[in-house]
Amino acid sequence: MSGEVSVIISARNEFPQLPMTIDNVMLDCWQAGIKFEIIVADNGSTDDTTRFFTHAWADAYAKNSQAQHIRELKRSMRGMANEGLLRFCYDPILSNVGARHKAVQYARYKNILFLDGHVSLKPNTIKYAIETVEKYDGIVHAPVAWMGASIYRPRAGMQYSYKIGEKIWGTWNFAQSSSDQPFYISVSGHCFLMVKKSTYLDLGGYDTNQRVYGGGENYLDTLFWLLGSNVMVDPRCLVFHLSAGRKYTWTSDNLIHNMILTAYTLGGFKWAERIFVTYLDKQGTDIEALEKLYQDAITQGKTKRDMIEARQICTLEELLGIGQEPDCDGHCYKNQKHKMRKWDILNDKLHGKHLSFVTVFEDWLERLQTDRARTFIKNSPYQK
Repeated sequence: MSGEVSVIISARNEFPQLPMTIDNVMLDCWQAGIKFEIIVADNGSTDDTTRFFTHAWADAYAKNSQAQHIRELKRSMRGMANEGLLRFCYDPILSNVGARHKAVQYARYKNILFLDGHVSLKPNTIKYAIETVEKYDGIVHAPVAWMGASIYRPRAGMQYSYKIGEKIWGTWNFAQSSSDQPFYISVSGHCFLMVKKSTYLDLGGYDTNQRVYGGGENYLDTLFWLLGSNVMVDPRCLVFHLSAGRKYTWTSDNLIHNMILTAYTLGGFKWAERIFVTYLDKQGTDIEALEKLYQDAITQGKTKRDMIEARQICTLEELLGIGQEPDCDGHCYKNQKHKMRKWDILNDKLHGKHLSFVTVFEDWLERLQTDRARTFIKNSPYQK
């Protein structure tokens, strides 16, 4: 065997993409000799997401025909379920990362792969990710291309540009510190990430107060950096991700709540307030609903905030180089002078160069349009 992994797929209304993803994972692990299991965390599905895999047991023909029964159990993904390679758990509380986190308790193996239910993998992607996480620990991401891209020229996103101020989020970029070896990054998308189970549990994992969808990326990756671990991407890996619409919905309120929650738990009131004010300043905002979102996020985030403050090796501002004097001339940073961040320093040591991006939105505070937003900022003790 070449490593072992528990693959956790949080899925809500992911049929028929999910069978494709599970088959692909099975084949990638099989050809690499990886000992594996797949855990599907059904997060409130109303379609055939998990019913599909148990269909044979309820089908009269399958029950009454011995030959059909054998085929169902040994040759299809229903056979994986029978062999214990495919298991299911159910979480009716709609939270993609919450369902992922709760499924960790069922994982048998020391390495965990969190995976979306609508991806396909380049051969050996799981093998390389296991090699990297066992060597460097932390989180290991794969580059992400979109389904329909060519395997010969996938134009994969390697990492996110970290953005904070009016929101806390990331946008894809193609920057590489190495084209064929793992390198350090600040944050990336979460359709594929490998982590050791022991490390994940020790650092507290995803925030289960995150609602429905959006916000888990910046939270978990930044958490690992703040608590002394690291985040990498392995360019030998490749994930093709379905970007088309799927059969579930989420609202902007969910995302706003999650961003406020993430900003507060990672850095405190200052950053949570800035996201709040961004939406307070918009025309047509339901002020009462927004204030409730904010208060809910602060209340729910206090336990995580206290834990992070007690254990962090640096502050969020120090991690992102906010308000600190540049000590890099920007020769490989679009000629922008900047503060060397942890991932930049590590990449210089490992590869002799670094290339990552952090954008801090500051001038938007001067561009606020409404009196209510300007008054809030003026009266806040955290925005001085």
